[in-house]
Amino acid sequence: ERGISQVAQKIADKTKQLGRKAVEIWKRIKAWYLAKEAPILERRFKELLKEGKSYDDVKAQWNSILWSGWWSLPSGFKRFLRKYDEFLRENKRFDLAK
Repeated sequence: ERGISQVAQKIADKTKQLGRKAVEIWKRIKAWYLAKEAPILERRFKELLKEGKSYDDVKAQWNSILWSGWWSLPSGFKRFLRKYDEFLRENKRFDLAK
């Protein structure tokens, strides 16, 4: 009886250890992706700001493209809009923000 519980405990510990490693790897991948994505987004946001595009203009433009059958905005674009709104607020362009 004692031997079985020790084996089960070792299996549980090993599973937890693998889970922690997977989470750590995922965090590294996410950090790498966000570091690569940031300059690309910032460059695009600066272009949109130079054109004088507001949050609503960008959203409306995308909605018109999606009119071909999508029910709502895809999550990636929702994130893009959220980041653009943050960018506008950081640059004190509250007139263009959401």
